[in-house]
Parts: sequence; structure tokens; C-alpha cells
Amino acid sequence: MVNATTSEEYTVSAYSPEREDDVLELLEASLGAGPTGTREPALWRWKHMYNAFGESYAFLAISEDDHLAGLRAFMKWKFQLDDMTVDAVRAVDTSTHPDHQRKGIFKRLTLHALSEVEKNGVDLVFNTPNEKSMPGYLNMGWEYVGKVHPIIKVIKPISFATGFAMHRMGMKQDRPHEAGAFFKRPALSVAELLERADEVAWLLTSVSDLYGGKGRLITPRTVEYLRWRYASHPQIPYHATVVERNGKLQAAAIYRTNTRYGLREAVMCEMFLARPEDELCKELLKNMKKELNADYIICYFSEQSPVRKILNRQRFWEVPRMGMDFTVRPISHRLPVDARLLSNWSLSMGDLELF
Repeated sequence: MVNATTSEEYTVSAYSPEREDDVLELLEASLGAGPTGTREPALWRWKHMYNAFGESYAFLAISEDDHLAGLRAFMKWKFQLDDMTVDAVRAVDTSTHPDHQRKGIFKRLTLHALSEVEKNGVDLVFNTPNEKSMPGYLNMGWEYVGKVHPIIKVIKPISFATGFAMHRMGMKQDRPHEAGAFFKRPALSVAELLERADEVAWLLTSVSDLYGGKGRLITPRTVEYLRWRYASHPQIPYHATVVERNGKLQAAAIYRTNTRYGLREAVMCEMFLARPEDELCKELLKNMKKELNADYIICYFSEQSPVRKILNRQRFWEVPRMGMDFTVRPISHRLPVDARLLSNWSLSMGDLELF
């Protein structure tokens, strides 16, 4: 990477591990301590150092007295488009110290990062910005792809209706449930699932067709990717539910638990089926319900995908007012499809979760 530009007030340079403590202090000063009460180095390293796709592109704005004024990080990512591997980055951590705000640091760092990733052959940038950051991205060439609406299956109708009604009336119940309150019996961890690596790898061979990846951009799922993405996360425990036939895996789902509106939510990030069969999906969901004390299951798969159609038949329904805004910033011109169209993507909740 090129360390390069200087302004009257700060220098822009590439991140180096020696400044890890400074970065964590900057994140805490600008964004707060986070859900664990402090900015842990483990999460930063998991995201930017140990990523299955490689180390992130990260840049710092350093003030004249050698303090960090700002940070901009792009996580490396890859997509598969039929036989083509697409190099991408995900715009994630951005931070400006409170003492250096309103000086154009966010824009300067982002444009510098874009210049550097373009030199390294990156094809596109993608992310899910919030309403506050969206205008800034659009002004720098990001394009709005669309709002991604999740789908849900209600497991406990009375509890769900009560919690949602209380939310609509402004009677908040946001106190998180204890982790143990979500489970009727011990759940399988993703690490335990991946002990059966050969079987999981066999199951993953069907993912492209199941998720509707032909002619569309899809994250390549491998055992190594699952190990990094779900088994090794330093803060969020992900769990797995499986279906076996004759002792061999036939289906698996990866999920995490969450509290929303005082309700117990199961966020299903991935679902793998050896065959796109309704009965196999039905059995998998039945096993989830047996082990989970959740009020509903929420997930997302692209509308055109076979897995989405199967879930629709299992009485999942789209949440119209809830969703994430998906944006891209095309860089190269070699893609044979238009990345600005949501129909050219095969995404799951695991792709869209905030990092």
C-alpha cells in the first residue's frame, strides 16, 4: 500500500499493527465502547487480520502531534460469478475523532482507499449503510441497489403479536434475554458442525444452485469460510441445526439468537440442503423449533433463489417496512452483469449482517 497524502492538519497512511491500540481508542472515542463495554482487539483482528479473504485495506488520518484523527477500513471479500472470481471489498469501519470532525476526513480517507483498491485490481465495493451515512456514500459514487427485506416465520403467534403490538404503542421491551432462555436443549456449535468437514464440504457443493447463483454474484462458501465467518467470531456465538439420513448430513442451518422488541429472535444466516426439497427444509426447521425457545425465525435469501421459494412454502413472509439498504461502488468494467441490480445478486443474511 502507498502511504501517501498530506494535508495541512494530518497525514494519510496505511494501517500498521503497531497502531492497533490507537485504532481501538479512536473507535471507542467516536463510536462508544460497544456492546461488551470496551473495544476488544479480538474483534478487530478477526475482521481485518484473520479474514478468510485476506487482510483488510485500512487507512489512518494522523494529526501533526501523531494522534489518530480518522480511520477508514475496507474488508476484503470475494464473489463468484459462474466461473469468474470477483475481487471485492466491503466498506466497514469508519471513524473520525470528535476533535477532528467536520474537516472532510471521512471523504478524504474513503477516496484515498478507493484509489488504492483500484490499483490492486478490486472490482467493486459494497456495503449496507445507514440513513446517516448514505448521502455521503452516494456523493462519492456509490449507487443504490435496493432495500433488502428479510423474511420471517412466526413460531409463537400470541407472544409475537403481543410483543409487536407493545412496540407499536411505544412500550419498549428491549432488555436482552439471557442466552440460556433461547434453548430447550444444548445446541450444536458451528465449530462442532465443522468437525465433520468432509460432509460439510459435500453439502456445500449444492449451495450455488440452491441460492440461485448461476449468472449472479454469490459469496463462495467453503469450510474455511464457515470456520472464519461463524465458528471463530470472537463475540457472537453461532449455532447449527442439522438433518441426518443414515448417519450422513443432508441439511444444516447456521443461526444466532437476538432480542428484538422484547421478543426472542433466531437469525438464520445460512441454510444448506443436499437437495432442494420441501420435506428436507421442513425437517430442518422442525429440528430448529425443537431446540429453540424463539418467538420467530428471521432470514434473507434472494427472491429468485430456490431456497427462498422453498421457505415461502414453509410460511415465511416478507417484512415490508424492515430491511437493509444495499449499495455498491463499481470500480472495474470487466463484470458481465450489472452489479447495480439486486436481481444480479445471490445474498443471504450472512452476507448482509453488519460487521
